[in-house]
Amino acid sequence: MSDEFAVDERDSGRRLIQALMDRRPLTPEVAMRNAIETGRIRVNDKAAEPRQILRKGDRVEVDPLAWDKDVSEPLPDVIYEDDSVLVVNKPAGLTVVRERWNLACPFLDGILRRLRETRGEAPAERYRPRLVHRLDRDTTGAVIVALTPDAERALCEQFRNHTVRKEYLALVHGSPAEDHGEVRAPIEAHPSDKTRMQIAMRGGKPSRTLFEVGERFRGWTLVRCRAVSGRRHQVRIHMAHIGLPLVGDAPYGGAPLFLSEFKRGYKAKPDRPEKPILDRAALHAWTLEFAHDTRDLISVEAPLPKDFERALKALRKWGR
Repeated sequence: MSDEFAVDERDSGRRLIQALMDRRPLTPEVAMRNAIETGRIRVNDKAAEPRQILRKGDRVEVDPLAWDKDVSEPLPDVIYEDDSVLVVNKPAGLTVVRERWNLACPFLDGILRRLRETRGEAPAERYRPRLVHRLDRDTTGAVIVALTPDAERALCEQFRNHTVRKEYLALVHGSPAEDHGEVRAPIEAHPSDKTRMQIAMRGGKPSRTLFEVGERFRGWTLVRCRAVSGRRHQVRIHMAHIGLPLVGDAPYGGAPLFLSEFKRGYKAKPDRPEKPILDRAALHAWTLEFAHDTRDLISVEAPLPKDFERALKALRKWGR
């Protein structure tokens, strides 16, 4: 977007913020709203209003460096990239969409920053990169970002048809009786807690998870899970349903992992409480396989985060 533009028929009747997001697809929404609220954007020589509606012929002016407050978001760990698709390794503790009470979304804003730095703005496309699926706040691993409308349509169709192959690594309490297993249990939203899901044999959406034992420890197991149907919290709730809750997944019965639980001779310091090795849901979106450009299959693998890797290293050393 240039520093000045005239409103055309496409943007007439729309809010200023919507037009700006179209014309600056790689700029975070929070930066645009900050620029409006601090008087750095004007419409017809007057300071713009946050909810201002544009009319054809209006002249919009944007001060140089109006977006300078959005340069500090963390850059993503990119594991695959081409002209229309980006796959990043999401860290724990970040949501993949903006929360209602916060205009900023550090995870997505960091992706936009990375694209600006490597590709520059692309106003002619007027397309804002979008995530085509989600991971929970504490779940780590591979997330796909569509960079073009065609890529978004193709990928969303694959997710709807359950043809994207998703495999997770999960560290669970307990030990499966068999090395391979399958969970078929319908899932629905919890009636009183919006942050949780529940098993519902009547009325729930059909859900299917395949799992395979990766490594067994004393009291814990590393399992590979394939979410065939892809419901919200599917792996977490299915593993809990069969008595194998994820380490650190408190909403579904999982407890943090402490070194004292499996290291013989461990002595805690009397003046310092023991900190858990892993105190979040131990779930990592490890691999993704999806069709791309109608011809090729793209397979990606996301390296494990440090806390998960540290937990496995400790279990391999002391928890066999």
